[in-house]
Amino acid sequence: MQCYQEKCARDAVFISVVMDVKKWEYPCTARKIVLNTEVLAIVKFVIIKNKMTIETIAEDLKNDSQLAPHELARVRGWLAGEYAFLNARLVEVLNQKPSAWNSIRKETKSDTAAERIWQQSDLGKDETIYRLKLKSIEKLSSAIKTKLEVMQGEARNQY
Repeated sequence: MQCYQEKCARDAVFISVVMDVKKWEYPCTARKIVLNTEVLAIVKFVIIKNKMTIETIAEDLKNDSQLAPHELARVRGWLAGEYAFLNARLVEVLNQKPSAWNSIRKETKSDTAAERIWQQSDLGKDETIYRLKLKSIEKLSSAIKTKLEVMQGEARNQY
């Protein structure tokens, strides 16, 4: 068995592989390790903290990467911090909304028209983006919680 660790600078991903193989390669852009036949491998992707994004976390969960429980807990902690940050930004936008919305409402015939104009403004777009990102974070956090619960059950041999 060989153990190989490499930092791929373009993707800012640490790749750690335990394998029994002579030929192997990994493309940096694909963020995946391609191993030839007759390979016994455990591949673990650990995203560098400051390069973690909602999209990379969603991709890792979607691809069912085998992250260790402590890594999942770290990702969930990062998601909680990102949620708090985005929520604070949303509060700032929502604090400005009433005065802007009232001035828009005076120029329109209905609340619906005023809301549409608000959504087209920069602050309205920010509000929509923040709300959707918060929803994504909630779903990702829930998925990670479920994975952690399953891992805990497996560790206790209850599955």
